[in-house]
Amino acid sequence: MFEFRKAAVCVLAVSFASTVLGPVGAADEAGLRNVRGTVGYQTAKDAPFTRVYETYVIKNNELAVTQRASNGLLTLADSSEIALGENTTIQVGQIVQAEAAAPKSITLVAGAVRFAVRHPEGARANYTFVTPISQVAVRGTDGLYSTGPGGDTVTCLTCTPGDVTVTAAGKSYPLLTGQTASISLAGLVTIAATAAAVVSSFSAAGLSTSATSATPFAPGIASAATAGVSAGAAAAAAAAVAAGAVAASTSHGQSNSSTPSPQPTTVGGNATISGTQRANPLPPPAPGRPGSPRG
Repeated sequence: MFEFRKAAVCVLAVSFASTVLGPVGAADEAGLRNVRGTVGYQTAKDAPFTRVYETYVIKNNELAVTQRASNGLLTLADSSEIALGENTTIQVGQIVQAEAAAPKSITLVAGAVRFAVRHPEGARANYTFVTPISQVAVRGTDGLYSTGPGGDTVTCLTCTPGDVTVTAAGKSYPLLTGQTASISLAGLVTIAATAAAVVSSFSAAGLSTSATSATPFAPGIASAATAGVSAGAAAAAAAAVAAGAVAASTSHGQSNSSTPSPQPTTVGGNATISGTQRANPLPPPAPGRPGSPRG
């Protein structure tokens, strides 16, 4: 029985790791990955939040959501990436199975993102990021975009002429590397060299502000994104193995053990592992010292 349970735990752990590390889906799909913390999606703006522990194949018009101290990564069909800062919500438009030449719309509802738009097969990528007060046309570049109570901020990390155009209040403004556009709630646009305060605000959201960064996330978060596995998913896999080993060991030493085996549980379409184990009994009280009075 011990060997059987041990083998079952190993198979379960390998299967879990394969799910975490495997591809998001087919070439025409977009995948949302949990990099750290609480990440999930909503099927509509008024729909309930469903947590994503590993990856989720996002559909047209759905929303990707991160909460406090959390980051997610949306990978699009053409390998373009949108890294979500903490407390961020974006809504994808008709991005799945859309023609390469057709503009793809991403609505930044709240928070901050870092975008890395790629050129699919030599063509010009075509994305439009939208907030209530501005929109940004992106055609192959790396940059940062945020929206909040004070307005919008767009920063170019690597932009050649024509890569990024900011539009607000009916006027368009091109951006180049090292420039930041600040858009007020009234639609007033100010373009200046990227300031330290701007860089700090994106870093605080967990996003990298370096044009040469290996990942779109800040140091300390980047390792999970590079490995292709979320910290939460890795911890869950490790916990599953540990819980299974405890259950197997208890069963081997006590034939009457009531400790249940860990069972897979589906949460929002993502498999996670749960298990229980008995707490160790308290040790017997230490005997009194010789000559000590009885209570």
